[in-house]
Amino acid sequence: MQTLWQDVKYALRTLAKYPGFSVVAVVTLALGIGCNAAVFSLVNSVLLRPLRYAQPNELVRVSGFYPKGAVVALQQMSRNVEIAAYTADSEFNISGQGEAVRVTGSIVSANLFSVLGNEAALGRALRASDDQLGRDGVVVLSHALWQNKFDSDPRIVGRVIAINGEAREVIGVMPARFQS
Repeated sequence: MQTLWQDVKYALRTLAKYPGFSVVAVVTLALGIGCNAAVFSLVNSVLLRPLRYAQPNELVRVSGFYPKGAVVALQQMSRNVEIAAYTADSEFNISGQGEAVRVTGSIVSANLFSVLGNEAALGRALRASDDQLGRDGVVVLSHALWQNKFDSDPRIVGRVIAINGEAREVIGVMPARFQS
């Protein structure tokens, strides 16, 4: 124990004797600890923490562009795999309450929410029948859009809003934790 105490006193005397070296050592340690914490946060959120879906180990993402008909054909032919589709980062104009807003959202197949194991926090999510031509005039809002544009109005379900000038009935609002 006495040897440790002598080493600590010697280190402190050396650091006091060379203040330039001390500053460089402290800054280097601070940068190293900060970078380590940032990298761990990234690795933890991307690799270590499980996805917030019912069965994340069974999800596969195939990226690329597939025409709508190809997705429907794949869904009809597939016996072992559930196929869901979405478009990311589409822009929409929404009106129907107050000032019109431009938002970024997704167009999804009706089974996406069931494949991901997510239900709506308010109202309902999409059903298979919502993919049918003539019955597809529905929309599910994100929690953030519901809060910001519609002031968290619980009566939004059943209301008709205009998306890019087309009337759409709001059938549900997703939970805050849901992010496609």
